[in-house]
Parts: sequence; C-alpha cells; structure tokens
Amino acid sequence: MDIRVLAQQESPSRGNDGQLVALRALRDGAVITCPWYQALVLEGRCFSATGPGTYDHAGMTLRITEATDEAAVTVDIPDGLAAIPLYAEASFLATGAIIVHAAFFVGLLPYGVASATLVSALNLRLDNPIASGATAQHTNNSGITVVDGTERMMFHFGTAQDLDATVINPRRTWSVADAGYAPVAMDASSLALKMSAATSGTGFGLVAWAELPESAIN
Repeated sequence: MDIRVLAQQESPSRGNDGQLVALRALRDGAVITCPWYQALVLEGRCFSATGPGTYDHAGMTLRITEATDEAAVTVDIPDGLAAIPLYAEASFLATGAIIVHAAFFVGLLPYGVASATLVSALNLRLDNPIASGATAQHTNNSGITVVDGTERMMFHFGTAQDLDATVINPRRTWSVADAGYAPVAMDASSLALKMSAATSGTGFGLVAWAELPESAIN
C-alpha cells in the first residue's frame, strides 16, 4: 500500500471546518499531529482559574488545617458537563511553620459558594469562543462536605521542613502530560486544590481543565 501525504513544512494550507484537507507532513514524510488537549484549546474548550484570582504578590491566606468542606481553589462542574483536569499548581509563599500540605483531586460533589470568593474561569483561547459552564472560586471555607475516601486523587504533597528557611522548591504541580491520564469529572462534581500550613501560610493556586458536554463522553 502506497500512502502519501503533502510536504507542508513551511507553508501549510488551511481550510475551513467541514472542508476536506490533506494530512500535513515534513519533507521527510513525518506526519505532523496536534495533541488532543491542544486541539481542545484551539476549539476553545479549555479554561483556568487561580487563587487569589488577580495579580497579587501577597497570595491568598491558607488555613492551618483544611476540613473536608474547605479548599484553596475549587471548580464546580454542573450536571450535563464533563471536565478533564489538565494542570494544577500549588505555590507556597511564607509558611511560618514546618507542616505544609497540598492535594489535588476530583470530588463526587460540587463545593458550592456559601463561603468563597468567586474567580473567573478564563478561556485559554483569548477570543472566548465558548463560555465556561463551571463555577470557580478560591478560599472556599464552607462548601459541601466531600465524602472522604471517594476522591480521585491526583497528587499529595507534604513536608515537615520549614519552607521559609530551607532552600527547596515550595511549589508542586500535576499535569495530565506527566501523568499520562486524568479522571473525568461529571454528574455535578468538582475539581479541588487543597493547601494548608500549620501557621500563617500564604500561597497561590492554579487549576486548568477542559470542558465537554456529557454527551461527548457517555
């Protein structure tokens, strides 16, 4: 079987949606493909949310401990929508203590906004072709209690070192690119980034995710 593609290394042709186009290849025949998650960004289906939500060098105030109904950054996914976590980052500033903890997971229930600061779910395609259906917030102090043991954990980070006095990187990340897989949040669930420090903690949180209608998954 003879399969050939067009060499379009420097001058690729671009058509419109619904139009037949040729596969693009380099001059040696290597086919060029776009990662699926980046294709979702091009489609306008990827979003991010941060805590404290603005350019603020002071960061958000972290809790001494976090109960099951508390989190640093939460993203509530409504029924009818499916969300795939793409990236999470927990960056600690002053901790004032030697006990620090962070975790990122998908929960079975939405946190709600009874006591939280709403932040914008920003489309990663800047012309905003699709609005997010999720609700993002930071410093969620009194959400719906997440059932312990049902969380789909993506990372845990804990240390007994004083991050203020030790030359280590006080930043932990999770990405679907590194993990190679991601859970799917659906049926009115949530993405949650937890961050705590034993005393006087501050820091930044970031969560990025892709949204699809549940009909695209089921």
